[in-house]
Amino acid sequence: MRQKAKDSERATLKVEEAARIIGCGERKVREGVANGTIPSLRLGRNVLIPRIALLRWIENGGETA
Repeated sequence: MRQKAKDSERATLKVEEAARIIGCGERKVREGVANGTIPSLRLGRNVLIPRIALLRWIENGGETA
């Protein structure tokens, strides 16, 4: 049986989870994803935000490397 990863172990975040980490609303995260400011991946309709890339983005003051 496959075990589900704990939230802290997952490599990617959903928009809602990223918004909680950043401390803003989901709409702002979606805008950042749409304009390329916030690093993200698209799988079909799903938007996934790599945890490490998001934390690095925050450390860099919102600048993408």
